[in-house]
Amino acid sequence: MSHDNKPFLPGQLDLFEDQLKKENTTMGTINYVVADVRTYQDERSENKTVLIPHCCNNLAVMGAGVAKALKDMWPDVFTTYSKNPQTLGNVTFVAVEFDEFKYPSKFVVNMIGQDGIGSSNDQKPVRYTALMDAMRKTVKDMAHYKVDNPIIHAPLFGSKLAGGSWKLIEELITEIWLPHMDVTICVIDENEIPVWRRNNV
Repeated sequence: MSHDNKPFLPGQLDLFEDQLKKENTTMGTINYVVADVRTYQDERSENKTVLIPHCCNNLAVMGAGVAKALKDMWPDVFTTYSKNPQTLGNVTFVAVEFDEFKYPSKFVVNMIGQDGIGSSNDQKPVRYTALMDAMRKTVKDMAHYKVDNPIIHAPLFGSKLAGGSWKLIEELITEIWLPHMDVTICVIDENEIPVWRRNNV
């Protein structure tokens, strides 16, 4: 799929609806919590492999936001990201925590869904088609990393510094990830919880 240098417009999502509806019936659920995405644990994640996907740019830079926080806590997140092609839609898994048997219990997933880091004309760097490709590859690549009991703990990826619409991104989560696993979105404070979700928190 081509990733042009214009942001994916919300109305363009209709082009992908037929493809998205071919996914399995939604089985997982999406929750919002006020928590640090790097350390959050709850009963839903007990005995599961935690995936922390986040949106990266294609410049090999993790200088701000969640990306920097992940890099600061686990330097291998940046090392792996910088050593692999920063092609839009690309994905890399980085094991950051391990269980008592030395099997990975937590991965950071670097998803290249951002073209650059912004510009003087305030163009949003998010690329929705690339982000959608990366989200699909995240599901596909779980088998390669032998992740058979996953749960996602994610920030509001693609929406803050990347400039994307969280409502649209949540729709992609529902269609692409929820058929395969539960998703918990970690926010900094309650004001970041979307208004359409606040009655469910």
